[in-house]
Amino acid sequence: MTRICGAILVIALISACQATGQVDGGFDSRPDEPAPSGLTTGTVVRVNDGDSVVVETGSGDLEVRLMGINTPERDECHGPEAEDRLIDLVDGQTVALEEIGQDQFDRTLAYVWLGDLLVNLDQVAEGFAIASTPEEGDPHGSALLEAEDRAFQARAGMWSATVCGASGPIPAVEVDDSASSFDPPGPDEEMLDQEWVSFAGEERVDVGGWVIRDESSQHRCHLSNGTSIDPGAGLTVTSIDPCWDPGDSSVWNNGGDMTLLIDASGRVVARYRYLG
Repeated sequence: MTRICGAILVIALISACQATGQVDGGFDSRPDEPAPSGLTTGTVVRVNDGDSVVVETGSGDLEVRLMGINTPERDECHGPEAEDRLIDLVDGQTVALEEIGQDQFDRTLAYVWLGDLLVNLDQVAEGFAIASTPEEGDPHGSALLEAEDRAFQARAGMWSATVCGASGPIPAVEVDDSASSFDPPGPDEEMLDQEWVSFAGEERVDVGGWVIRDESSQHRCHLSNGTSIDPGAGLTVTSIDPCWDPGDSSVWNNGGDMTLLIDASGRVVARYRYLG
């Protein structure tokens, strides 16, 4: 009888956590404030990937890009999982859109509400997305940043030490912010050799085949075989280095951005965010 009661108690506690949107990091994906009134409502008829959907509304279909977040691409580690998570949450569901504007592809930028659950926040809190540096006046930007911090500290989802088959301890590598230069003086496109990130470690780490990225879906530096982070010397990569795809452009935003160092399996080894 005692075992049965104990099992019921455990199930009740788990259910309670799920009902409040709480994740391993202890973050509640339901904001203190409910969804605003007067939002556009519709039915999600297609999930394109982990951060974009198509919503059928009374005035037609809207292609919606979830505001304030960025999930891994389909061909990147944890990209398919982020898409599956969004499908499980909203596919076929009635949602409300807190519209912010449009992106460069004419998609509607919006915060997506499923009842009192803020879907954008849930993707970040569960470790399926990173937060984008918020612009001034963003109604949920600070909550997204806090959710990302908690998910990272909890090593949830894409931040896990065993994500995508990774194994072994995470190498002790960090971004040396005092030796990095994310916003050099002068026009960005003319100062590519003055914009760089520096990594430091106490032991030699072979980083050949690893990737450096910012918070966007575009900039990726594929480190060549034989590249290493050495004690005392570290590793510095500038925005003009040939490893970048695409190249010949400024990588880090002056108003705030992040740097991720990702190993060959897709695991995040180092993470650094700065705000403008």
